[in-house]
Formats: sequence, structure tokens, C-alpha cells
Amino acid sequence: MNTPRGKNLHIFVRYGSLNLVYQEGLNSDTYHSPPVRRGLYAFPLVLQERFLIGCLDQTQSDIFKKVKPGEYKDYEAYQKKLNDIRHTFVKIDGTIWHHLGDHTKKKEIIASNKSWVKTSLCDWRKIVGRASINDRMSSDPSCGINAFNQAKGICGNYSKDHYEVFFDEKI
Repeated sequence: MNTPRGKNLHIFVRYGSLNLVYQEGLNSDTYHSPPVRRGLYAFPLVLQERFLIGCLDQTQSDIFKKVKPGEYKDYEAYQKKLNDIRHTFVKIDGTIWHHLGDHTKKKEIIASNKSWVKTSLCDWRKIVGRASINDRMSSDPSCGINAFNQAKGICGNYSKDHYEVFFDEKI
């Protein structure tokens, strides 16, 4: 399988319910607005962007209530709260929405909506491989091949929020 550095792209992580839910903000012009009305956001486990967890009180207020000032001064208590709502799951086939349209061939696209494109999971894993190579090559273009070889992680020095995914079919 053509995946970045042999990473398993079948395992996803989600903070919140694994049920398809009504998503607000469908028609908003933000990068992270949902591509369709019902579904759930997730990340490939090996590419999760933890800074987006800070928005859970806004995006999933029914599950992760607004943090009151001083409520989680204890880091361990905060981590426990996150672990209580963290779910990993395996998804091998079906379709997936993602932000990697710049690395997606037209024949791979099933549907699109703003910054999102929908492809098969099989195609998506190849697309992640292409995006990963691009991210690592771009880490320090002045260093050429050395930058690619020395880039840390799957996406070099870049944020991973563009690896966010959205499922509109049952998990």
C-alpha cells in the first residue's frame, strides 16, 4: 500500500460520539465547516492535530461542556476528561471527505464542497502519501533532498489540520 513511511491509515481518532450527527455551520465560509449536513469529524491516528481539541467546548458542547475558569488546573484531570470522550476506530473501505484536493486527481473525486473533496478510502490513502511527500519536500526547499530526508514526522514542519477528515456514512 502506498502510504507515508508505512503508517497505518486505517485507524482514526475522534473526540466525541461515533454516531452521525447534525452539523451546524454547513454554509459558513470557514475551512473547518462541515462538507455535508450529517456526519462526524475525525483524524487519522498517525496525523491527529491536537490543537483542534481546544475547540471541543464549541463544536461538541453537549459532550464537552464549556470549561469553567480553573476547572482543569490539574493537567491529569483534563487528560482524563479528554480520554473519556476519545474513540479510535478502524475504517478500511467506503468513502471519506478530506482537505487534500490539491493532491487529488479529478478521476478520484466523487464530490466536492468548498475546501472538502470526497473520495474512496483506498484513493485517500494514496492521496495522503502524495500530500506527505509534498509536505516533507516543502519543509525547507533551500536544502533540497536533505530537507526531505531530515523532515520529522509524516508532514515535516507543517501543521496537520489539513489531514482532518469527515465521514458521512456509518462507522
